[in-house]
Amino acid sequence: MFNEIDDTFDTLGLENMSSDETDTEDSNPYSKKRVRRVDLPWLNDNIVGLKRSLEKLDYSRRHSKEKGGNPSCIRIPSATKTEKRPAPGGLPINYYDPSWLKGLSDLERQMLEPGPEKRIPELVSINL
Repeated sequence: MFNEIDDTFDTLGLENMSSDETDTEDSNPYSKKRVRRVDLPWLNDNIVGLKRSLEKLDYSRRHSKEKGGNPSCIRIPSATKTEKRPAPGGLPINYYDPSWLKGLSDLERQMLEPGPEKRIPELVSINL
């Protein structure tokens, strides 16, 4: 399953991921940094949800009994800013937000040159 997730993010490309911005600048070097996601209005919510699930999985891993690595950030899932850069062309059509696509003119959609649909994997929560 993680190969499929890797493939999804490889297809999207690192340059097309939503960025994070520091929510507050704290002068205390020992406090956890708070970051907030910057919204990409063109990105399908299923991909945003997949990224959030992976961040939660990383958070759980980092807070297990095994310690090491950099301390995790406090992630604030709601976005207060929207990214202004244009949507990338050529992605699978279902990687784009359906409402955003509907708002495009025929010419804008044609210029976007979306590719064939590609499955977006889901992480399933298992409670034992």
